[in-house]
Amino acid sequence: DPEFIMKHAIDSANSASAYSTGVKTGVNMMGVDLYEQPVRTILEEAETCGKSGGIMSSVPILHATPAAFVTHTNYRKNGHQLADGFRETEATWA
Repeated sequence: DPEFIMKHAIDSANSASAYSTGVKTGVNMMGVDLYEQPVRTILEEAETCGKSGGIMSSVPILHATPAAFVTHTNYRKNGHQLADGFRETEATWA
């Protein structure tokens, strides 16, 4: 229920997702809208334009903040879905 989702405080997953997509989402969600439909990240937009993009992180790459720039999931701890998102995106890792 989007109204329920809108009433809760944000976390690092959906705040990073808002930065990477420009779309507000719910708690624990990354790269999807309030209806859990995938939205394109800035990295995917760059790749569409023939540019390259990457992620630099001091934390494990599947943590919410770096993952929000690459993956699409309705739950930040869905490890298989996060890993699949990284494989599907041709990001440069550092």
